[in-house]
Amino acid sequence: MSYLNNKRISNFDIISFTTIVFVLLIYYPFGHRAYSEEVTLEKHVMPKPYFLLVNSSYQNQLDKLDVEKIKVLNDSPYHGITVRIINEFDDKPFDFESLKKKAEFVKNNTSKQIWPWIFLNRIIGTNEKDNIRDVIKDKPYFLKIKGMDIYDEAGTLSDFYNLWRISLKLAKNFSSPGVVFDMEPYNNFKVYKVDYLKESQNKSNEEIKKHLKIIGSNLTVIAQEEYPEAIVWFLFTYLGYQTSTINPFSEKEYMTVSYIAEGMILEAKKRNLPMKFIDGGEVGLGYCYSSLEDMKYKIQGRQDKLKSVLCEYNKLYLGGTIAPWNNIKLKRGWMAEKICGKSPSKTIEDFIPYIRILSTNYDYIWIYATNVAGYDAFDKEISSQFNRGLEKIFRDKSRE
Repeated sequence: MSYLNNKRISNFDIISFTTIVFVLLIYYPFGHRAYSEEVTLEKHVMPKPYFLLVNSSYQNQLDKLDVEKIKVLNDSPYHGITVRIINEFDDKPFDFESLKKKAEFVKNNTSKQIWPWIFLNRIIGTNEKDNIRDVIKDKPYFLKIKGMDIYDEAGTLSDFYNLWRISLKLAKNFSSPGVVFDMEPYNNFKVYKVDYLKESQNKSNEEIKKHLKIIGSNLTVIAQEEYPEAIVWFLFTYLGYQTSTINPFSEKEYMTVSYIAEGMILEAKKRNLPMKFIDGGEVGLGYCYSSLEDMKYKIQGRQDKLKSVLCEYNKLYLGGTIAPWNNIKLKRGWMAEKICGKSPSKTIEDFIPYIRILSTNYDYIWIYATNVAGYDAFDKEISSQFNRGLEKIFRDKSRE
């Protein structure tokens, strides 16, 4: 018999107290960063706002991750990490069992949520003789594709469906909230245009758009079979950004990839699935800003432009993005040009106000770590410099 504050404690009290402690340990495990507000999103506990690392380095490919690389990632303040299942120019076959074995190793050694990163580029190619990118000029797999293999004539669409299925399986095994879908056609940027596919496929514009939506619908059906609660984080969708066609009398239309995203979202709505979709903002916001006012202007402009889209697609959410640097002398290529080259920011400390504004407006933010900005997330010394600066804003619970 025990007493506490002169009150008798029964066996029922002890059991109840033990149950409460057990539940708390499940939902707030040791080692979880306490600086973020917790929200439950589709059976997963995700901090709000959520910060995702997207690293351009091929070191983040699943088969290249080792204990040392994972440790560097574990030391970062990010909540989630993207991992390439295969890279965007890979033409080799793949299978679930070999990838699963490596995924188990990563899962057992990381403290981060791992988001499989999938590339639509697997079905992008060109059968043109000129203007072939060096990276695919010796790869028949891509050279047999007529722009985009939307009718599976080259067999690459079937491959992509399989890759999509495997990525969802891995995401579920990782206990990850979902997958990151990069729809940029790296092999051939001409395929953004419906008119280009119309010519290469010898189909009408309406037939092309219809079939792109069917591809999106099929991707959602696969998600329902493998991971119906998954979040699909697009880096961009182009939804809301219609462009003029060659025919001046025709209605404006989306980029080709937008119709795939549209098909996915509509199918999820039709089937009443718990899936959610995030438009990451690479289009509409971009990676760089000339000032805080420029960022605010872009955020408001994007919100206005997508207002009707968000009303129509209630499963679509907006996210934000930025590509920081810590040393302007290390910037090169496109990062040293145009708006990124003109940005007044000099070190990671200068990005804190920008990230604060993003986290005020969006629940989902992806930080683009790119070598052309001198940000190698796998270099312990370099990443630690970024981590110290980023952690200041990641720890800030306030939303202005």
